[in-house]
Amino acid sequence: MRVPCLLLVLLSCATPPLLSQDTDKAPPSSAAANVHACELFQLFRQMTPGNFCLSPHSSHQMAALLTSASGGETQAELTKLAHVDIDVAAGLAGTAALQATLADAARRSTLTLESTFSLWSASADSYQPAFVELARSRFGVSLQSLPAGDATACATAVNHRVREKTHGRIAQIVGTGAFPYPGKNVVAVNTFYLRGLWSESFDRKLTQQRPFHTPQGAVMRPTMRMPQGRFWYLEAETWQCLGLPTAGGRGQPADPAAAR
Repeated sequence: MRVPCLLLVLLSCATPPLLSQDTDKAPPSSAAANVHACELFQLFRQMTPGNFCLSPHSSHQMAALLTSASGGETQAELTKLAHVDIDVAAGLAGTAALQATLADAARRSTLTLESTFSLWSASADSYQPAFVELARSRFGVSLQSLPAGDATACATAVNHRVREKTHGRIAQIVGTGAFPYPGKNVVAVNTFYLRGLWSESFDRKLTQQRPFHTPQGAVMRPTMRMPQGRFWYLEAETWQCLGLPTAGGRGQPADPAAAR
């Protein structure tokens, strides 16, 4: 059976990523991000046939940032989407602190983690000064200029920055349709680049053509193999999850009973 393959970065937290039943309380920032990630996965799983890859961390950070630029029903919906504290100021502080914690953890390990925010418009007057100050101080947002009146040039400018910030991994993220009103559009962009080393590298000599089973039958695909090791593993009727530890111990199960 072929199941969707998802590159999902769940953030370490002391408690399981379950949403509190008390609507006046939100889970810790890392747990909130995990809840958001799992909900986003369920949404994309229904919308996307086959394999897919997404960055739930980017989505969570974006939703948290936009809560400060909204109000009323829109703010309530964004707060619910990101599972941040209904006290928006406290929720934003927790989300920004989580971003700083991740960056610090990456600096102390072999991981390369780069997350950037940018806001695009034809004029800096598009934003309220208070929002700009909060966006810069909490999320490190940079303001970028869009070419006025030219949808093609707007898309080119955004795609060029995304390509640069993802080290060429994402060449295009927007098209001209994202700018129906050139000169009046405001675009928020988050990039997330993560690179690390496995604690034990796969042996290239063990990669062989093996059958990969799909609903249409088996197809031969190059398959990596690691003959031994201890890994986190979970499964249910419609999904399987494998956690591979990175160099520095991230993802290594502490309890042998929890590994297969």
